[in-house]
Amino acid sequence: MIAKVFDRDAKSFSQWYEQNKGIEKLILKGNYTYEELDVIDKILGNIQVIDITDTTANSTKEESFEEQVIYRMFDDDIAPRIIDKIILNKHYANVFTISKDYIFSEDKKILIHSFSTPLIPQGTEIIGKCSFAQRKGIRVLEIPETVKEIGDFAFYECSDFSELKLPDSVVKLGESAFYGCDIDKLTLSQNLTRIPVGCFTFCYIDDMTIPSSIKVIEQEAFHRACCCAEIILSEGVEEIHYNAFDGLRKISFPSTMKIIEKDFYYEEMCDDPKEVPYIEVHPDNPYFYAKNGTLYKRGDDAKPYLGYIYKSEEEKKKEEEEKEEKRNPFHPPRTKTKEDTPAEIYAMYPPKN
Repeated sequence: MIAKVFDRDAKSFSQWYEQNKGIEKLILKGNYTYEELDVIDKILGNIQVIDITDTTANSTKEESFEEQVIYRMFDDDIAPRIIDKIILNKHYANVFTISKDYIFSEDKKILIHSFSTPLIPQGTEIIGKCSFAQRKGIRVLEIPETVKEIGDFAFYECSDFSELKLPDSVVKLGESAFYGCDIDKLTLSQNLTRIPVGCFTFCYIDDMTIPSSIKVIEQEAFHRACCCAEIILSEGVEEIHYNAFDGLRKISFPSTMKIIEKDFYYEEMCDDPKEVPYIEVHPDNPYFYAKNGTLYKRGDDAKPYLGYIYKSEEEKKKEEEEKEEKRNPFHPPRTKTKEDTPAEIYAMYPPKN
């Protein structure tokens, strides 16, 4: 295999490559800007191996290289280049092989790009960061049972899945892994313990079940994602964080729940925090209990932890009367008679029949 080293500090890559066409392995050294990597990205189809052991990507004063790639996806709808995917997955591997079908780590366990079908071949253990970001036309996604981890933004705005089934081999999901994928039916791995930040944001899921293995639902995990008005969290869930769900009318917490952030059901500045879902809690929960749809902390019965005190019609009527009296301090209580009220006041505010 013909291998050559390119040092960023020596000369421009375009000039160097003109003199070294025919190389099979490219060894990159030095620190590169986003724009400089664009030239390298264009020749990757001509080589078999790329080594980035001594390669770094330039950060600006405001943004890291990863943030530059992510912001281009979010703000400008620009899909990550192959060289971006290679750099972003350096924490997994330093050497990647390039074929007409796939781009893998040297040991073929970490997949970062696919040109072929099946999209994810047997033997893959990690689907790398941004691997399929903004890939269109995928209706059915088959994930083999060898896959253990799916990286950040792996399927960002990838496509519309009629069904997404994560095999029980998957033990870790990355942040925003399925952000923006319209999923009809979602089946999660029975061995996942966390739903990370933004994992299923804007997925508009019609049908899903959260397995008992899940302990933590992180912020915005299902933001604008769930088309269900009612959620029943399985036994085993312990924490739910900011804006994990929104648009809920009812939620049921298990006996295992330990942490419930008060803003778990809405997005700040966009949603009305007063629209609290009706809350139920398993009676065996040692930290929380619910009464008439309102959440309380055990040992602190003075006021609700989250929600409103639901009152009977009689209580509401009495409360309204008391409010009216406060608004009009001279208005005589309706229970009082003419004899109990000064004549001049009675004439101004006679009791209502």
